[in-house]
Amino acid sequence: LPAKIPSSRQNSIFPPKFHLPAIFRCFGGRGRASFSTIHNIRPFWNTHHHHHHHYLLFLSQHTKQLDTMADDDSSTSSDSLSSNEEQSHSTSTNTTVDATAMTLATVHKGQPSARIVLLKSFGPTGLEFFTNYNSHKGQAISDNPSVALLFFWPNQERQVRVAGCAVRLTAEENDAYFQSRPLESRVGAVVSHQSAPISDRAVLEERFAQELERAKSHGIECPEHWGGYRVVPQQWEFWQGRPSRLHDRLVYSLGKDGWNLERLNP
Repeated sequence: LPAKIPSSRQNSIFPPKFHLPAIFRCFGGRGRASFSTIHNIRPFWNTHHHHHHHYLLFLSQHTKQLDTMADDDSSTSSDSLSSNEEQSHSTSTNTTVDATAMTLATVHKGQPSARIVLLKSFGPTGLEFFTNYNSHKGQAISDNPSVALLFFWPNQERQVRVAGCAVRLTAEENDAYFQSRPLESRVGAVVSHQSAPISDRAVLEERFAQELERAKSHGIECPEHWGGYRVVPQQWEFWQGRPSRLHDRLVYSLGKDGWNLERLNP
C-alpha cells in the first residue's frame, strides 16, 4: 500500500476510493434493521458528488476482503467491488444490526463519556448526527469539539474508528432535517429536556400528549436547542479481526500534504 495518497485525490474527508477496502462500500436497499439502512441516510452533496456514496462504511455479511486487500491493492478493483456489492446485497436482509449506529465519545471538563447515536447524513464535508444541544453530549462538544466515532459490526469482526472535530449545522440545515422527521419524533424532540432530571415518566408522557395535539393543528417548528453536528474526520482506522489475534489495522491520517496511510500492530 502506498505511504501517501496522490495530491489529486485529497479533496475529500474520505480517503480515496481506490485505496479503501472493498468491504467498506455501501449498497442500496431498504430496512432499518439491516446494513441497507444506508438507503435512508440523507446525502447532502450535489448530484455530481454521488460517488461519495462509495465511501461509507457498509459491508457484506460474510466476506472478509480486507484479508486480501491487506496484501494486494488489486482487491479494490472495480470487479472486486462489484462482486462484494452483490454478496452484500444478498445477505444484508439477514442481519439485525443497525449499521448507522455509532458510538460517539466526548470529553467534558476532563471526564470522557460515550453513547450511541445514529448517523443521519454523510458526504464530502463530514458525518452528521442530530441531538439536543443542551444535552450532556451537546455541552461536552461546546467545551471540547474534538470527538471520536466508532462503528462496530461484531458478526463481521470489523470496526471503523473516526477521530475529528464536531461543528454545528446551520439553522437552515437543522430545520430541513427536522421537518423531514415523523410528527411524533418532532414532538419528542421539543418536549424532552434531554439529560435533565425529571420526576416521573408520566410528566413526560402528559407533556408529549399535549404538544402532539397542538402540533396536529398548528404544526411544529424546530427548536433552537435542537440540531445537528457534522464530524469532520482527521483520522480513519479500519480494523478487521484475523486469526490468532493478528488483526489488521489500517489508518488514514490527514496531514498537511493530504491523507497518509500506515499499518498498525494489532
